[in-house]
Amino acid sequence: MGDILRAGFELKTPDSAPLKVFERGGLRVRLDPPQGRDTPYNHMHLEYKNNSYNLNLRKVHFRSPQAHIPIKSN
Repeated sequence: MGDILRAGFELKTPDSAPLKVFERGGLRVRLDPPQGRDTPYNHMHLEYKNNSYNLNLRKVHFRSPQAHIPIKSN
């Protein structure tokens, strides 16, 4: 989490929340815990101007698997 803060993003959710939302210049990065059978892994979402993006920064539907970018947990 320190890397994203050092990159100039601001935490928008309480530290105690299981879901973390960071914002910088209209770009939102949301870090989510595992969510059931469809995403049983830690993942993130990239959002800008109400659109979701995949790992290659291509616009995707927010519910598509490509919008759920796997991340490593510490």
